[in-house]
Amino acid sequence: MTIDIICHGTPNTKIFQSYISYIEKKKKVEIQSFNFRDKSKGWGYYYNYTTTNKKQKIKTFSHHYNRSIYYQLFLSSAICRDSCYECPYATIQRISDITIGDCWGIEKEYPELDINKGGDLNFSKGISCVLINSPKGKKFWSEAQGEIISHPININRISKYNHQLSYPSHLHPLRSLYLDSFRKKGYQGMRNLFYKKRWKSLIKEFLLGWISQNMKRKIKLFIK
Repeated sequence: MTIDIICHGTPNTKIFQSYISYIEKKKKVEIQSFNFRDKSKGWGYYYNYTTTNKKQKIKTFSHHYNRSIYYQLFLSSAICRDSCYECPYATIQRISDITIGDCWGIEKEYPELDINKGGDLNFSKGISCVLINSPKGKKFWSEAQGEIISHPININRISKYNHQLSYPSHLHPLRSLYLDSFRKKGYQGMRNLFYKKRWKSLIKEFLLGWISQNMKRKIKLFIK
């Protein structure tokens, strides 16, 4: 039997290795493991990594994705491989027997299934989406029913929140700049570019908001 996943995209391996080296150098530790789907704090975009220092002391760090420039670049599809933006498998029509992934949007489309609203699913712990794509997959799923809690859903309602079931990740407009920064200065170069663009965006938003508020005041005064 074959199984595939609802995939956002695959980042460049060299970029990830550079990111790991950046953390190790900054914290003066050695990273033993890295988990991009940490659910110890509930379902969401959390990650953790386990480190050892010179004294062999083991410590685990857990953070939200907004604490990691690398994670933010990944979620914005800025550092995926070239093939990810033209992936032929980002569609409801799958070629495996079973497809698995996160069931994003279930709290909006099927709130009645939440354990806090009379259902039997604990949304805070994370809910998986399973697509049955073949007779072999259907047979396996039927045999597994005694081990799991499942509910039939309308895939069209869920695919709205899982765009990889409809189309590949979109090419980030600044991807070439980030990759060029990486080639020149590694992860640190990408990090510097991220903050540079972020500050420009924040300043722009502030100025537009300030101008908008002042225009509103002038219009009100003119009307009076």
